[in-house]
Amino acid sequence: MSQEIEEAELALLGAWLQDGQRVGDVLGRLRWRAAWWKTRALREIVQAAELVRASGRPVDALTVLDQVRRGEAQPDTKDKVASILERAIEVCPAPSHAEYYAQILRREYMAEAIRKRLSDLVGRLENEDPTMVAAEGGEALRRVLDENEVLVDISVEKVMREQVDAWRQAAADQIAGKPRDVGVPLPWWRLTKMTGGLPNDLVVLAARPSVGKTALEGVIRMHAARKGYHVLSMLMDMGAERVLPRDACRTAGVSMPKLKFGFARRDQLDAVDAAGAEMAKLPLHFVTRTTRLEALQMRARHLKAKGMLDLITVDHCQLVSYAGSERHDMRAIVTTVTARLKALAQELRVPVLLLSQLRRADPGAREEPPRLDDLRDSGSLEQDAAVVMMLHRDMKQVGKWKKAGDEEAIADKKRPVGLYVRKNQDGGLGMQPFIMRPHYFTFELADEEYRPIPDDSPAKDAELCDAGQ
Repeated sequence: MSQEIEEAELALLGAWLQDGQRVGDVLGRLRWRAAWWKTRALREIVQAAELVRASGRPVDALTVLDQVRRGEAQPDTKDKVASILERAIEVCPAPSHAEYYAQILRREYMAEAIRKRLSDLVGRLENEDPTMVAAEGGEALRRVLDENEVLVDISVEKVMREQVDAWRQAAADQIAGKPRDVGVPLPWWRLTKMTGGLPNDLVVLAARPSVGKTALEGVIRMHAARKGYHVLSMLMDMGAERVLPRDACRTAGVSMPKLKFGFARRDQLDAVDAAGAEMAKLPLHFVTRTTRLEALQMRARHLKAKGMLDLITVDHCQLVSYAGSERHDMRAIVTTVTARLKALAQELRVPVLLLSQLRRADPGAREEPPRLDDLRDSGSLEQDAAVVMMLHRDMKQVGKWKKAGDEEAIADKKRPVGLYVRKNQDGGLGMQPFIMRPHYFTFELADEEYRPIPDDSPAKDAELCDAGQ
C-alpha cells in the first residue's frame, strides 16, 4: 500500500473525529464503506465510528475510543486505539479537506474492484467466447460504477432556472419561425404533439402479432436517422438482413412481394438500389445475432462516449436475455429487462423504444382495442415505461371495407390500424388512426373513418394558437 493511501486513511479518520456531522454528510454523499480502509485496525475503528453515529451520539475521539474498547475489535486494535486516534487527528489538522482524502480512498477502492473483475475476465478467455466475456465484463464494470455512484444534491433553483430558460427559448424560436422538436420527434407532427416526442426514458410500443409494430419501429427509426439522430437498433425478431430490405421498400415505394416474385420493373429496381445507397449514409447502428442485454449496453455506452447515440430501439422485449436469465421465468426476465433498459435510458439520456408482444385475444372473443393489462408477461412494463403506445387492427373497419367491395382491403393491401397512447407521463392520451400498407411497410395518417389525411404542421399549430383556437 502506498504512503499516500496510508496517510489518506489516517487523515480521513482524523477529519471525522474533529467534525463528525459535516464529514459524516460528505461520506454519506460519497457512499462510503469501511472497505475503503485497507488497514485492519483503521477499518475496525471506522466501523466503531459508524456505530456511534447510528446510535445518535456525536462522533469524536472519546465516543469512538469508548466504542472500540467495548466492541468487537481485535485485541491489538483495542490496545492501540488511543495512539491511532491521536495520530489521525495530528495528520489532519483541517477537517475541511475531508472530501479530498475520501476521494483518494474511493478511487483506490474502485480501481481494486475493477482490477479484480478484469483479472476474472482474462481467466475466462481460455474457455469462453470472447464476445460474451466482453459483454458480461461491460455489465460487471457498470455494476462497479453503480455501487460507487456519488449521490448529488439537487438544486431546485438550478433545475427550474434551466427549464424555464429552455421554455423561453422555445417560445422565441416559435416566434422566429423555428419550431423546436420536443424529445426525439415521431414521423407525424400530430403524434409528436400528443406524446411530446420520445423522452429520454423507456417507451413501449406493443401490439399483437402481425399488426405492424416492427414496421412502425422501422418508420420511426428511419425518420429519426434522416433528421440526423444516431439510432442504435437491437434486432432479434427479424434481424438486419430482413429489416433493412423492408426499409428500402418503404423508401422507394416498391412492393416487397413484387420484388420477391420478379415482377418489379427496372425503374423500381433502380429506386430500391438508390434507397439502399441513401440508407448506407444514415447514422444507423445495429446489434444483431445476439439476444444478450449486456451486448446492447456495451455498444450503447461506446457510441454515447463518441457522441453518436440519440435513440435506441429494441425488437422485442420477450426475446431479450441476460446473464443468468435462464434461471428465471418470463415475467421475472421482462421485469429485469425493463428495469435495466430504463436505467440505460436515464444514464445515457436517450429514449429507448422497446417493442413488446400483447397477449392474444381469447378465441372467439370480440377483439377490442388493447389496454395496459394486455401487456404480455408484463413484469413491470407498465410501471417502468414513461410512454406506452399500442397498435390495434380495427377489424370492424375491415368488415366495412369488404362490404363496400374495396378491392385493396379484400386483397389485404391496406389495413386500418389505430395507435393508442395508453400512458404518457409528460403529454396527452388518445388514438391516432392510420392506414398501414403491409406490402410497403408504410403508415399513412387517417381520420376516424380511415380516410387518408395530410399531417398538420407546427406552423399550422402556431396559426391556430394565435387565433385563440
